[in-house]
Amino acid sequence: SIFDFTFEDYKAAGLNIAEQHSLIGKIREEVPIIERDEVDGLLLSQAAKQLEMCIFPMCNMMRIDPNAIKRMLDSEFKKAYGEDAEQEKEIEMSVEMDEPKQQEMQDMHVGDVGMEVKREESMAATGVMETSVFDDQFRVGSEPALADETPSKKQKKGKANAMQTAIKAYQTRRKKGRKGFRILTLRSKAVVEKWAELE
Repeated sequence: SIFDFTFEDYKAAGLNIAEQHSLIGKIREEVPIIERDEVDGLLLSQAAKQLEMCIFPMCNMMRIDPNAIKRMLDSEFKKAYGEDAEQEKEIEMSVEMDEPKQQEMQDMHVGDVGMEVKREESMAATGVMETSVFDDQFRVGSEPALADETPSKKQKKGKANAMQTAIKAYQTRRKKGRKGFRILTLRSKAVVEKWAELE
């Protein structure tokens, strides 16, 4: 294992730069991720001190545009790690930015489904079917609802139609009665006598 040797042993071996880099890579692979992140954080904090104590004060003193400083750092990053690392960084940033939006959309979808389920449960419990003008108007294959007629107008119209139907039926019955005739047979003696008096 790599950890069978001490730092003094590797130092005495006289490794060149490429071998040192390869050794560091093997050590990082065998070190647990938590410990590796702690080491990386310590190294980056020491590197950040150089920016804080040297580079940024100099740029601030010379009144250099902060955007130009950021472009310089990005350019040096691309030179050191290449375009692929820059693209991977942008993809990771976009994914991190999209995760809250996706979660928000999922929460909204779950909320809508929950409201729909509750509405259906309440409709099933009460036995009342919920409808609306917009549902009838925008349902595929159905005609738009008449929104210009108020309920009072509809009631008046319904009453008028019923009255007209009754009048027409009465007139029809009278016409039928006028076309025919009736034969009355008087069999009562009292009625016959009364009829004779009238004559």
